[in-house]
Amino acid sequence: MTEEQRRPITILTYNVGNGLAKPDKLAAFLRESGADVIGLQENDAEQAEALEQIAAEGYPHRVIHGEGFDGCALLSKYPITDLDWHDLAIGRRALRATLDVDGRPLRMTVAHPQPPRLRRWGIAFDKTTRQQMDMLGKLVSAEPHGVLVGDFNMTMRHPIHGEFRQFGLIDAFHTVGKGRGSTFPLRPGHMKSFDHHLYWVPLPAFTRLDYIWHTPDLRSIFSWTERGVGSDHSPVFALLAWDTPPAK
Repeated sequence: MTEEQRRPITILTYNVGNGLAKPDKLAAFLRESGADVIGLQENDAEQAEALEQIAAEGYPHRVIHGEGFDGCALLSKYPITDLDWHDLAIGRRALRATLDVDGRPLRMTVAHPQPPRLRRWGIAFDKTTRQQMDMLGKLVSAEPHGVLVGDFNMTMRHPIHGEFRQFGLIDAFHTVGKGRGSTFPLRPGHMKSFDHHLYWVPLPAFTRLDYIWHTPDLRSIFSWTERGVGSDHSPVFALLAWDTPPAK
């Protein structure tokens, strides 16, 4: 195994709040993050433009869609050798790509399922979203060297979290995380129905909605959260290592 193949991979996932993280501050944060692979959710058109600019500096391999709530991006220091999409809802897709990490394939998935809705019996995902999340967990867990990142709009107590673990996926922060790991809410976020103009109000994050999952052939070394640069979510980092020798 070469020195490059021994080196851990730093993964970052961040819901950038559909414009709440100002483009210039977001670009500086990502540039200085030290992450090898970055998955973003809710990036709008202006944020996407800033991402294109920093990509040329440190992340030459990328897929960027600045579509607001449905926006997503993958920034990578490693070549993207394959790309496809998995529908989570109308207009909202999971981005799935294979990266060539020093001769090894790393299968990255960036997802942001629709949030649960208020029902007569409580708050719950609709049937279609739940089915798609179930399929997503099965797809990622069936692949070697799979990583699934994003805002999943669920806590560790949600049944889907347990299902992902039953599929064999490992929650990096739950395994080796530092601190409480709460990622939401840091401030009031954008709403589709109206503009409340309260984005400046700081809030104490009290729950974790943002995750880095991986298959058992990767190993969690360390995971942490940071305050970030203006979104209603915190960014989550994980340091992952290959847990199997490379194929000869």
